[in-house]
Amino acid sequence: MDFIDQAKAILESSKKQPDDMCQNVDTIYSDIMKKSNYKIKGISDSILESYIAAENKADFESLFYLLTGVTFEYYLHKCEGTKQRNVTEIELRIIQIYLFKSNKSRKNSLIIQTDAPKNKIRTCLRNGYSLSLLSMDCGIKNIVNNLQEMGYIVRILYAPNGKFDKIKRFSCKEKYNLADYDMKYVLYHEKVVMELYNKVFCQNLKNPKLLTLEILEGTANQLGIFAIEINQFCILTDDATRFSLGYRDFRKIVNYYGYRIYRKTTASGDECYRFVFSEKLWEHYN
Repeated sequence: MDFIDQAKAILESSKKQPDDMCQNVDTIYSDIMKKSNYKIKGISDSILESYIAAENKADFESLFYLLTGVTFEYYLHKCEGTKQRNVTEIELRIIQIYLFKSNKSRKNSLIIQTDAPKNKIRTCLRNGYSLSLLSMDCGIKNIVNNLQEMGYIVRILYAPNGKFDKIKRFSCKEKYNLADYDMKYVLYHEKVVMELYNKVFCQNLKNPKLLTLEILEGTANQLGIFAIEINQFCILTDDATRFSLGYRDFRKIVNYYGYRIYRKTTASGDECYRFVFSEKLWEHYN
């Protein structure tokens, strides 16, 4: 239906109104706009689809400005920002980090909301472990600052100095233990660590005793080793894949040094290989 003739008649009539008389058609438009519901789901998509379908984009933009008081370009910019924030909110995860000497007590843990990938969180914990030994506050600041410096969103939901009742509100399926990145027991595994290093990085280091503790710790970190205890340590399956090593490859290397291999799932939900020293296996091969 074409309303051109009707619109022309109203416009002509409007021009004949006295200058000092209120324009009734203007008040009608104003009343309609006040009663409009702008929170209808999908209205933004309808506006964008109408713009895309419009033959004369310039006329559409002019009408949009007349109705809203802002340019269509500004509207698009605001839409992009809002959509991006919504996507980011969906990607944010709630994670729990047990701090040094927390003994996996929820009370002494840090709970944050972040979009940082798991590997970046581990890198942050691994690199910042030594600073966390100074104090819990130092550890918290280091974790938060490092992730933010990498460009990720970090919101602290609970810290050890907060109200413990608040922690009950959060359900954390993704958990990390800062103590897993303590390398103090690496000396107990020096031979097998160096053999793995030689295999992965095509080196030929034969005597690990000539290496300092600092170099040995760095080597273990390069291999992605974590959760080191006197008789065992772990490597993520993802890291093993990155190094082109599978279960059989590991078994050929570590069995000779007395280690058995088990598969397990970490508290963060990732698969890993767990290497456990066995005296009997060591005696069998040596």
